[in-house]
Amino acid sequence: MRRLVIAWLFVCSALPSVAEAQRAGPRIALGGDVLYDGPLDYQLRRRARVVGRAQAYREVFADLTPTLSGADFALVNLESPVSDRYRERGSEAAVFSAPDDFLDALRGAGVDAVTIANNHAYDQGTRGLANTLAASEAHAMPMVGAGEDAAEAARASPSRRGPRARTTDRRRTRRARPASRSCATAPSPRASGEPAAKRAW
Repeated sequence: MRRLVIAWLFVCSALPSVAEAQRAGPRIALGGDVLYDGPLDYQLRRRARVVGRAQAYREVFADLTPTLSGADFALVNLESPVSDRYRERGSEAAVFSAPDDFLDALRGAGVDAVTIANNHAYDQGTRGLANTLAASEAHAMPMVGAGEDAAEAARASPSRRGPRARTTDRRRTRRARPASRSCATAPSPRASGEPAAKRAW
């Protein structure tokens, strides 16, 4: 029995602790329901008159920046199309729209990539979705969950560059026709004559 106990202690001491394993592994931060709405727009405009828009954004994300920037990879669910506003709020649900510099603010806060596979992807129609994908390229913010078709919407691969992880969007960089855009999980807009959405998980 004594030999068995000694052998067991030896094996346990050779195994890394759970805490050590966690420290050695990558740190991933996931955030949901990031949106640009009226109250945020009002707060930013008011504060920007005093400190400038870039600083106003930094103040908005001040509490989250240490967590997001401290992770090896940070992904959030962007629930606002990055586009001009073509649709206003209807009787059924709110619709959102974010300016291009919102992507810069997210990146400044430590966000590495966003997913737009959600129920607000078509808030500004297919034109708004096309603008969102174009803004992704213009502002160097990788997006996943939308594309020319379901297969393209599903393509994305994480890669490492330096101390932090990055997402490489395999989507072709050429600008596509807005009418051909599809988005994962977005409701079908067939009633308005727009192409149907396709699911891609």
